[in-house]
Amino acid sequence: MAHVTRAKNSNPIMALSWTPGGRRLLTGNQEGEFTLWDGTDFSFELIMSAHDVSFRCMEWSHNSNYLLTADAGGNIKYWSPSIAPVRSLDSHGGQPVHGLSFSPSDTRFVSCGDDSTVRVWDWARGEEERSLEGHLWDVKCCEWHPRSSVIASGSKDHLAKLWDPRIGGTSSQLATLYGHKNTVTKVSWNNNGNWLLTASRDQLIKLYDIRTMKEMASLRGHHKEVTSMAWHPLYETVFASGGMDGTLLYWNVGPGGYETPAARVPFAHDMAVWDMEWHPSGSVLATGSNDRQTKFWARNRPGSTSGPAGVDDVGVGSGSSSGNGKGSNVITGNHGSDGKLTGIEEKSTVVSPIAPITSVTPPSLPFDDDDDDEDDESSTNSSSSDDSEDGEVRSDEMELGNHVGIVIGRRGATIISMQRATGTKMRVDQVRRVLLIEGTKGRIATVKRRVGALLERVSSDFEQSRSGGGGGGEGMGHGGIGTMMSMSSGGSGGTDTSKLLLPTSTGAAGVYGPAGV
Repeated sequence: MAHVTRAKNSNPIMALSWTPGGRRLLTGNQEGEFTLWDGTDFSFELIMSAHDVSFRCMEWSHNSNYLLTADAGGNIKYWSPSIAPVRSLDSHGGQPVHGLSFSPSDTRFVSCGDDSTVRVWDWARGEEERSLEGHLWDVKCCEWHPRSSVIASGSKDHLAKLWDPRIGGTSSQLATLYGHKNTVTKVSWNNNGNWLLTASRDQLIKLYDIRTMKEMASLRGHHKEVTSMAWHPLYETVFASGGMDGTLLYWNVGPGGYETPAARVPFAHDMAVWDMEWHPSGSVLATGSNDRQTKFWARNRPGSTSGPAGVDDVGVGSGSSSGNGKGSNVITGNHGSDGKLTGIEEKSTVVSPIAPITSVTPPSLPFDDDDDDEDDESSTNSSSSDDSEDGEVRSDEMELGNHVGIVIGRRGATIISMQRATGTKMRVDQVRRVLLIEGTKGRIATVKRRVGALLERVSSDFEQSRSGGGGGGEGMGHGGIGTMMSMSSGGSGGTDTSKLLLPTSTGAAGVYGPAGV
């Protein structure tokens, strides 16, 4: 099963971490706020201001006595287990700090940032000991070896490096890994101390054995850049990864093949998965995303045959139902007396039974907007009627001409909103200029009807602006759909086309939220 939580007035989730023992989950958002969630019933507990700017990372000490956090302004803070501030440090010349990691003894920690340096700090004195220099661009990630004096880092210069933290300057470099062709976004040591994972914007995950300094595997499965990953705390060969497109993948790199993911969860989030972490028991995976939601993923219930195939083989999973034979990506947790989780807004959905792991049907999330127009209601009713007669998933396409950007929307907002509301899978082929649609016959018809109405209105407004009808079309030439939602204020000739889009609600607010790092 999976639980989804989202605090009111929420912001993109940039970092998260389970508290020692796993009783609570701590998340940090783009406004610099802590949010505390109960790890048992996933209810909201606390929200408090922590940083003046956006969170970038957080890390608990091995002895569980302190928490480190860092933000986009170069500020590093110490926190007690009760989330009380202890100390504040300014670092990396005010540049964003992307990574923090404690040494095995907790006497030191390492940080990395956009000033192209990796810095080693004395924990007790709160002073910088040395700066490790060698990367040629922003350093996006770093992690201390679980048992040795070795630090791994990844940078925008496409390189991953290994460092000796006892030596400063460029001479501290132990090795350089040239496996990626784009920014190295994440590095992660396995608990066995022998394996190192590196993830990149080139959509690849590399597995290295540092005993031989050779690449063990190149893992292909993501279709966008890899933004997060986490090793399972108990199963040495299992880890999860998240991508810029919201996809969640489970991997097993043990004997028997590991070039492809053991399980795939498309549409796990609507936008980039910025951070993830396993519960200390290994039973739950928490993910935080740019869509402003925190989700909790767990393996199938005993005896359940739903969910992606192969999940139980590696001891992890996602998607399960309560005995109805259908998968469920989002279901509720324990409730209060009023039937609601305190402080959170919930969404629930049931998806079609899953056969191969590559053919998961995207969920159709219900919307609670009271301002839905009659066209939306009639379209929904007609598509539901068609689906009851023919539930077969089909593929179709629709020509877009010069309006590709209009359908995609600002940061993909329009196409994501349509997918969520209609339960279809859509993507735009920008070379052929067509919209590719997968869904039932009724839902495909609904999408075509709404997109057609949108494009017809856009073309009409454009013709009016060319003939001197007003200034409303002017804003459209620059912003596409990004300005469409407010076109009525562009001039007397502008037309408010927001009603042509699918109804939005608090559940889809993250679509229009600010972008992450």
